[in-house]
Amino acid sequence: MAEATAGPLADRALRDRILKAASGGPGHRQAPGGAGSGLVFIRFQGTSMQPGLVQGDVLVAAPLNGGLPGRGEIVLRARDEHVYEAHRVLECAGGRVVTRGDSRPFQDRPWPVERCRGRVVAVWRGNGLLEPPARPAAGVRLWTLAGVMARAAVRRFLFEKP
Repeated sequence: MAEATAGPLADRALRDRILKAASGGPGHRQAPGGAGSGLVFIRFQGTSMQPGLVQGDVLVAAPLNGGLPGRGEIVLRARDEHVYEAHRVLECAGGRVVTRGDSRPFQDRPWPVERCRGRVVAVWRGNGLLEPPARPAAGVRLWTLAGVMARAAVRRFLFEKP
């Protein structure tokens, strides 16, 4: 299902830049805050952005360069020094950003735009580069949320002691 929501990366210049950065050449990989190509590579874990993003995807983010993230874009927010959260922008106004995971029922608390580490410009899945997924339809989000909740309930029932 996630495969159908994201198509191949169409922007050839961006694709070449990503491939050059990921090739391992000196100075091309970048961790958040480092020098190099300006791109940030983060391995996605979790279920908050299903079905568009799946566990193991590598998110490629570009810096905002002083701009503001747009509604519907996926952005990276620093939760702490080594943990980043990828969620979709619902609104950005007054220096605050409101986001939500695609499979989450509630939005995140507003946070300062300065904590934004970049917008996701591509997703590396398997051997291909894909466009960032569009926001799924309400029915798809509801179905995904139901699955996430069911799996959590089963884990809790099977593995937690009464």
